[in-house]
Amino acid sequence: MTSDASCEGPLRLAVRHLFNSDLSASQRLLKEYVAAKPQDPLGYSLSAAVPFYNLVANQLSTHYANSIRSMISGGRIGVPPAMLLELGNNLQRSKTQAQLDLSSNPKDENAAFALCVAAGVERDIAALAFKRWMVSFQHAKTATLRARHLLALNPEAYDAYFVIGFSEHLIQEIPMIFRPFAKIPGIVGQTSRAIQFLEAAATGGQYFREFARQTLLTVYSEAGRQDDVSRILYGLTKEFPGNDRYRAEWTKLRAANRNVS
Repeated sequence: MTSDASCEGPLRLAVRHLFNSDLSASQRLLKEYVAAKPQDPLGYSLSAAVPFYNLVANQLSTHYANSIRSMISGGRIGVPPAMLLELGNNLQRSKTQAQLDLSSNPKDENAAFALCVAAGVERDIAALAFKRWMVSFQHAKTATLRARHLLALNPEAYDAYFVIGFSEHLIQEIPMIFRPFAKIPGIVGQTSRAIQFLEAAATGGQYFREFARQTLLTVYSEAGRQDDVSRILYGLTKEFPGNDRYRAEWTKLRAANRNVS
């Protein structure tokens, strides 16, 4: 993944702004990056991922008590039509450019990662915004294959583990009636495996490190692993002081712990 080699390059900074509750700064950086480097497919993939996952995070906090399980079993999350159109345009641009790049260089890690991200976003839009489970499974299969291809090119591309880990978690939480049809090579739908992959991304990922940590918060909370919840939430609160949701959750967790003791 070469487009943003510096740890604090514009794409990385865009993600950090998102988690520090500054979506406007995040999107401004992404627009500037795409304008400056219109042939980089990763800029388009992240331009789709950032606003969609920001919407998901807001919905999780507001309506689902930060539970992915509740979000999956609940109704559709509302995505404004203008956002859906922009998401679709960015995803299509990313896939078109990435496929061109791979046709000239099959070992292009940046293009492989862009396709991995795009398929992951498509998986989650189908599942969370439309509850179209069979479509989501197809995107999940594509995303997982793309992630494993990226890891074959670069075993240290830890961001790929976020895509794999979320697929593991998604398959476990989908409505029971669809599970016989959710056959994805290498995905079995186990919490322990989801945690293993997400922890790898949370530790070594470049662009999806925070996304993995956010997901781990919900997975650990649903599994009753409060020590792990405290560990991750404390780190996020310290690292992103502008994020009111993290501060509120940390305050609530500390109060609960005091009451228990």
